Amino acid sequence: MEPVTLGAKFYNSEGLGITVLVKPADNVAGLVIRTCTTNGLIMTGATAPKDPYDYYTKPPVFGAFQTIMQLPYPVHIPAGFGLWSLANNGPVRVSMTYDLLT
Repeated sequence: MEPVTLGAKFYNSEGLGITVLVKPADNVAGLVIRTCTTNGLIMTGATAPKDPYDYYTKPPVFGAFQTIMQLPYPVHIPAGFGLWSLANNGPVRVSMTYDLLT
């Protein structure tokens, strides 16, 4: 098994509702999520999702409700897209490392 590369940047927090992880304006050339664990839903897009059920207009990246899950592989997010965590019931904890591409 190959070692996992940690991202140069990190986000580690707990929140309720919709929480900004990376703003779309900060993602000018794309980003790669290197590692991530969460007990909630992570979505991406050019604008923030309205609620946890906005997956009809916003791409979900990763989801784990009522348990903590680990993203099994790195994920590339296109330039201009942000990242948000969404809570359905209770607080969502996100621990993520990522790299902004240049």
